[in-house]
Amino acid sequence: MSRILLAFSLIIVLLSSCSNPNNNKEAVTKCYNNYTDALMNGRGQDAVEYVSKSTVDYYNDMLQKIKTYDSNQVEQLSLLDKMTLLTTRAQTPKESLLQMQTGADLFLYAIDNGMVGKESMSNVTIGEVTITKKFAKAEYIFKGQKTPFFMHFLYEDDAWHFDLTHNLQLVRPAFKKIIDENKLTETEFVLFMLESLTGEIPSSDIWQPLQ
Repeated sequence: MSRILLAFSLIIVLLSSCSNPNNNKEAVTKCYNNYTDALMNGRGQDAVEYVSKSTVDYYNDMLQKIKTYDSNQVEQLSLLDKMTLLTTRAQTPKESLLQMQTGADLFLYAIDNGMVGKESMSNVTIGEVTITKKFAKAEYIFKGQKTPFFMHFLYEDDAWHFDLTHNLQLVRPAFKKIIDENKLTETEFVLFMLESLTGEIPSSDIWQPLQ
């Protein structure tokens, strides 16, 4: 269970940016803290401002797949993309998804509608920050304990942004270990986690395109 919580907390840590004229470590920490505050208080629009360009691009790509992919195409996705797609379809009304135009819309909806777990987020902080030009990494601290992981930040448009596209990759080894230990297929694992999140057996509709 603790491994699952750590893996999900890594996914849940979605993004960040903040004005940083001095390009210093304190500014990176402030950005993370500002993102956390926005997330914990359900200020989705503020949190969207903190995402990196690559993060918006990722969510834009996922939104199009959520709308159009059929079951065969979903099966071909990576584990994390498959989980993102199916979880979003299961937790979001079809009409709301069809109205979304950009990845920012999807991210905003997820925060405003409680799809990002605040409990797990409250267990996450950052430690020592290292900056190299326009790149920064910060130690990932879970429940006060250091982990072997780092959060990545990018300096774009005169501000630091939290790079979710990197952080999403961090959970892959943890998920793979859980799958192997429990002798599950990727699809069985995704459906199990989805049922755990929603408290319901997922409908077969989540495998069908929206349009």
